[in-house]
Amino acid sequence: MSKIGLKEQIAGLERSICNLRDTIAKLQDMARMKRADPVMVLSRERHLDELEAALKTLVWLQGNEDRIKVALRNLASPPLRTDA
Repeated sequence: MSKIGLKEQIAGLERSICNLRDTIAKLQDMARMKRADPVMVLSRERHLDELEAALKTLVWLQGNEDRIKVALRNLASPPLRTDA
């Protein structure tokens, strides 16, 4: 399995969210015509909320990636001795 960068993960998640929004709109129309169960709409809307939260997290990570890497490097470095 290859490594997928944050930029690509964000783009993929944005596509999935867009597709799910379209699906929800179609299901809402079908539910109004009694051709789909309204519970399906609610389920998809909940899933959309989860995907949007994940997208916000990834966007935040991307914006703070350099700071996170610096902080992790600092954690891995041995502390400087000050009692010498």
